[in-house]
Amino acid sequence: MSALRMAALTISISLLGCSAAPNLLRSARGTAPVPAASTTSGSGSTPATSAISSAFTLPRFAEIAVGGNGNYELGDTWGYFGRHDTWLAFQPVCECSAPCANAACSKTDENITSEVVAQKIDNLESLRDYVRRQVAYEGYSTGVEDGSINFNADAINFVISAGVSAKRTWITDPSAVALQSASTYLVQRNVTKFVQHFGRYFISGVEYGASTVCSITVQGANSGDGAYLSKLFADITSDVFFNSTMSAQFVAKVNEANLAGRLASANPQCSSNGPGPDVSNFIIDPIPSKLGALFKAWNDSLATKASDMDWVPLRASLDSMADVQEVKKFMQNMSSAEQAPVTSIQRITSKTTVTLENDLALAAFVQRSAQLAAYSSNSALNQKLNTLVFDVTAYFQKCWYLTGADMGKLQDQFSQGNFSWLQGEAFLKRYISLVANYP
Repeated sequence: MSALRMAALTISISLLGCSAAPNLLRSARGTAPVPAASTTSGSGSTPATSAISSAFTLPRFAEIAVGGNGNYELGDTWGYFGRHDTWLAFQPVCECSAPCANAACSKTDENITSEVVAQKIDNLESLRDYVRRQVAYEGYSTGVEDGSINFNADAINFVISAGVSAKRTWITDPSAVALQSASTYLVQRNVTKFVQHFGRYFISGVEYGASTVCSITVQGANSGDGAYLSKLFADITSDVFFNSTMSAQFVAKVNEANLAGRLASANPQCSSNGPGPDVSNFIIDPIPSKLGALFKAWNDSLATKASDMDWVPLRASLDSMADVQEVKKFMQNMSSAEQAPVTSIQRITSKTTVTLENDLALAAFVQRSAQLAAYSSNSALNQKLNTLVFDVTAYFQKCWYLTGADMGKLQDQFSQGNFSWLQGEAFLKRYISLVANYP
């Protein structure tokens, strides 16, 4: 059997069949949370068998990733769900203590909540768990394909992340935001153009904090080496970051795979938004247990950190234009059909965005796998794999430009059990079929 066909068989068993073991992530092999800092409110110690630490939970309504970019203000309008376009539809929102304050003023609450979580990502269930946790403290993002992990058919990822929520700024009464003169003019004359220009949502709250993610990607040298690596690293769990003996075993297995010619790399990679542990030495000396100790020390140190650190905006909560009192007032004499572009606006739930981001993560997995397999000597296969990579990229672009109306339609479809819009599973089946049917 060729390496590519062996790879296809391995993928179909370990990935498509992973739903047969739904309790995997609830075991110690899946995720190993570290107790939160002593100043954390409402979290305390988390059992090692928990898949997601109690420090961060998904809110009912979706929050959007803003990725540490400081160019976000309360009252900014939000058009596309995948990206941020600022249009000044509303008058500036003042702090409630300022002379300019009105009913739609802003308040800030400071409270440090943190967690450190380690995870071994070696199947799609563990990938989905990773996505869910990232959404919980970084918000929804279509940029999952640019994340800190490189999970593909011939790779295993060992990931450790530190998340901190430090303060939240919000509008006390979002419905009371005041329209600017230009937006007042437009909403009175053409509601459809008002929504098209300014979008269906606006920022009503911003969560500030920090996020650091580091990973070691054990990457097979050739297509089909994933099965070898999975067996070799079977007894290496997420505890590799906190157990010095297991960490040493990990290093030994990396050397073994390298000597066998089955390892392309075991590269460390880190990304961060805002303050966090100094991981520069880890890139030079990637010992998992040293990195775990570094993350834990950072988490513990938050008990003495000042609340005025350089925290960055992580995620934004959105309110609907349909709830703004002035918009309602200017539409009251319009027909139902004329009001429809605004009154049809839905609040998008976290369940909807997590469903979509999980599919994006699956598509990213296929894209990375196809890119690596495209080094095959079979030119016909390479052409089809490159076409698959192109199609996945087009899907990412499609999701990038989803409007609030598009998200509302998807939410309706998902609630009815219709997931036909999603393409991740179709991409995966297509990839498996390609590598299985070519010599």
